[in-house]
Amino acid sequence: MSAQAADPAQRFAARFAATQARRAAIRTRPNPHSANEYLIGLEGMLSLPGSAAPLRVKLRFVPDRLVLESAGFAAYLAAVAAQPWTGAEDLATAMLEDLSNELVAKWTQIALRTRRGPESGRDDHTVLVEERQPRWDNPSLLARLDEV
Repeated sequence: MSAQAADPAQRFAARFAATQARRAAIRTRPNPHSANEYLIGLEGMLSLPGSAAPLRVKLRFVPDRLVLESAGFAAYLAAVAAQPWTGAEDLATAMLEDLSNELVAKWTQIALRTRRGPESGRDDHTVLVEERQPRWDNPSLLARLDEV
């Protein structure tokens, strides 16, 4: 087998291992109120190697059978920060895939933001990704969300 043929397989194996490492940090528990639809929000900061400014991470979701433990979110952000990323878009979509896979929430939204500087208070870059279960909708609940 040539080195070129092994290279895609090695890249796939590395990506798979990285995904498993991130997802292992996610801690969940049973939803104590699965008969009700409600919104959970968690926020944190994420510093990536080579990035000039930290990212503010905002996760919002409507749980189904599982909820994310707050400490599990912090551990997950640490696992994410330990891996290389090509940009905020790559990171946001990977986070959505990870959290959607582990939580299987009815609705999940992730927003990543960088700031121009502490004095400006203005966003430099925002990435917003969202996913919902097929046929799930609750317009009255989602209408109450503040703007990201």
